[in-house]
Amino acid sequence: MSASAEPSVDPGHLLRSLRVFVAEAAGPAEVDGGDPASDTAKGGNTDDAEALGWEEAGCLLWDVAALPDDAAFLLQHGLPAMLPPLLTAAAVRERWRALEIGLGTAANLACHDDARRQLVQLPDLPALLLERLLWVDDVGSLTEACRCAAALLAAGLDRQAADAWWTLVLREETLGRVVWIVENTLSTALLERALNLLACLVAAAGAAKASGDGSRARLVPLLTSLGLLPLLASVLHGWVVRLQAERRHFGGADSAGGSPAAQLEQGGAQAAQQQPEGGQQQAQQQGAAAAARGPAPHDAGGTGPRAVDAAAAAELEYDAESGGAVAAEISEPAAMEALALLEALAADVAGEAALNASALIKDALLRLTAEAELHSMQALAVSLLAGLEGVGPLLLEQPEALAAVLASLEAAAKARPGKRHRAEAKGQAATPAAVLSAEPRAEEVEAAWALCSAAAKAAGTEQAAEDSKEAIALLVAHTAVLCHDWSASPRALAIQMHQAYVLRRLMPLFGEQAGEPRAALARCEAGTAQAE
Repeated sequence: MSASAEPSVDPGHLLRSLRVFVAEAAGPAEVDGGDPASDTAKGGNTDDAEALGWEEAGCLLWDVAALPDDAAFLLQHGLPAMLPPLLTAAAVRERWRALEIGLGTAANLACHDDARRQLVQLPDLPALLLERLLWVDDVGSLTEACRCAAALLAAGLDRQAADAWWTLVLREETLGRVVWIVENTLSTALLERALNLLACLVAAAGAAKASGDGSRARLVPLLTSLGLLPLLASVLHGWVVRLQAERRHFGGADSAGGSPAAQLEQGGAQAAQQQPEGGQQQAQQQGAAAAARGPAPHDAGGTGPRAVDAAAAAELEYDAESGGAVAAEISEPAAMEALALLEALAADVAGEAALNASALIKDALLRLTAEAELHSMQALAVSLLAGLEGVGPLLLEQPEALAAVLASLEAAAKARPGKRHRAEAKGQAATPAAVLSAEPRAEEVEAAWALCSAAAKAAGTEQAAEDSKEAIALLVAHTAVLCHDWSASPRALAIQMHQAYVLRRLMPLFGEQAGEPRAALARCEAGTAQAE
């Protein structure tokens, strides 16, 4: 962020917008039925072709605060110090649109290091944001408050600033409010932002612990004690319900690309590309009621997209009474945020133990593995499952999930060699980008093989042989992918160790077709012996 660079809009117009918004946005609310958005700036420049309204001025600030040079210009003119009194006045006078714009502007400023340092050091901001603004009754303002808190707390703070913020973050009231929002809001956008805030907090606490600061270690136990895990399972289940309902509504799997398990029958899975959302726009006003302080009944019925068909819901066999159920319609970004939060929890010792103890989380991840159409979503679910205990028997009980895992291996085995391998074959050095792109794919393959190992281990029991014939037959039927040569993978050693274990466990089941598995087992054993 360069202090000498020019902003993207006329500096004079940007300064007028700043003055208008700060002067007018937090003024007394309209009492005569007028529209505050159409107010004009009484102190504005009369030379303007059109008078500038405070909402228009604020939206301009909100948008340009995301740009480095414009943010630097706003810093030079003291915007960070103006924000706390503006936000306080807007909240007291219930000027919700002004509050939303002010918080959105602060969140965009917090994306830049210089601005972020100024914001986190404002003495009044931690209490204002975490004790006051997280408790307002407006969806748009709450959405931007969560986004602002996540932007300010996501990366490392200096110790003095960190103490002021984290003292408030680690209060049960603060975390309980965010968890309550996750459960009770009817706004999908707010659900996404609340989940993102929790993921940022858990990741920041983990980073602090890794650097020797254990003061935030109680964050994860607090969150689990507040019932977070059943809500995350509910988010993932809700996304599966929506996928199933959409397939039925649009005529089956063909219209939506089908689940990975269905694609396996058609010759392999198709990897979908996740499309990122656009930049920050004005938040749309929600027709549903805002999240309130006290508990409220869930409006899980309703009309429109929230009301998924009963058959899809019944198929989940999810008992909300055993945990909790979120009220909002589940979107793909919300499901991804839930997975990111689970990934952050899994990196914590207490979080890992809680995940291992949660049957709801394991069931949700298995169902998501079987149904997800987005490659990155399925890969993350598989990676999380691979790190949990006791998953093998569950895979045998849910052959659709096992089929999806095998489909991912089949797709990886059939994929053309990446740039790294082609370059090595030609005697050329691989580019750094090619090496980096190969590594995540290798991690996905390793995680899939870890699940195959868990399933193969469970398949060796007498009970499994009786109760899970379909899953065992599925493993045996995919001899080709189980015998594939993975020696060119960046994770070859770990993959070959899993592969050798799976082949040994399943060898008695191959019968007369054991020739190829024996050759593959010998290759794996030779590879691991050479590596050792």
